[in-house]
Amino acid sequence: MPKEAAEWLEISPSTLSKIELGRQAIKGTHVRLLAQLYNVDAPEADTLLRLAREANQRGWWAAYGDTVPDYVRSYLGLEEDAEELWAYESGLVFGLFQTPAYAHAITAAASPNSDRQDIERLVEVRTARQRRLFAAQSPALRVMLDEAVLRRTVGGPKVMREQLEHIAEVAQSPHITVAVLPFGAGAHPSIGSAFTLLRFADAESMNCVYLEHHLGALYLERPADIRRYTAIFEQLIASALAPDESLQLVTTLASQLVGRAITIGSDTMELGRAVWRKSSYSNGTGGACVEAANLGANRRGVRDSKRPAGTVLKIPTAQWTAFTTGVAEGQFD
Repeated sequence: MPKEAAEWLEISPSTLSKIELGRQAIKGTHVRLLAQLYNVDAPEADTLLRLAREANQRGWWAAYGDTVPDYVRSYLGLEEDAEELWAYESGLVFGLFQTPAYAHAITAAASPNSDRQDIERLVEVRTARQRRLFAAQSPALRVMLDEAVLRRTVGGPKVMREQLEHIAEVAQSPHITVAVLPFGAGAHPSIGSAFTLLRFADAESMNCVYLEHHLGALYLERPADIRRYTAIFEQLIASALAPDESLQLVTTLASQLVGRAITIGSDTMELGRAVWRKSSYSNGTGGACVEAANLGANRRGVRDSKRPAGTVLKIPTAQWTAFTTGVAEGQFD
């Protein structure tokens, strides 16, 4: 049996002997492979993986053993090891994207009987998770958010605006892709059900599906289950907005939450209530993007769509009409 195990792990019998005698640390990938070899079920395999990881190196999450349940610590270890994550969130912002204020609001709502100190500790865990997001070996992320996630005002308008602006910021990182599944997509295979797919080193496809619920979590590792959720994710991506359209929606919703007052003559309106439309002449290569809105009182507003909270140029409607007509006629080509 030891020889078979060594061959399965693609290591020498002497290396396996050192691991068995405690003279050499065992890798997480080896624990997973041995669990497959000996037909260990997912919950027990997850426990063995966590024990091996904690024996080899005390992870940052071990310090929160009195705060988070075992299944959460187990997931944090898997997330730390993953080289790629695909996540679909139907009700909340993806954990790695949550701002402290947003995390505090949802934690307080989920644990109404917890004292302030416990809530702060849970928020610390979410914040600590995010350190790897921009680390040297950060995982590749494909995150899909249901439109409901963006429109649910968690913690009040100010907190939610900050959260949306943060999503817009991280979405511009080269290793992160954010897509929004719009309400117009209609019914889909994962309504009301969030899930995360994880891929570890040296694997060509996803290794595990993580499903969390109020009382715990499930880890699906059967190839059929992984194929099923991979297909669901790809189906959702096909129905989602493109990344640039998703970013536009996020920034637009952020600007609508806490609008600054604009005074034009004797008229005053909220900037956030203006309906902004991106110009068809905007640069589609990631450069400057212009959008305009009717501000009332015979004025049009123009701004950088990537900086919705920035400066707004106010132009008389007659001048704006003359300019756009000239563009259409090629006067500025």
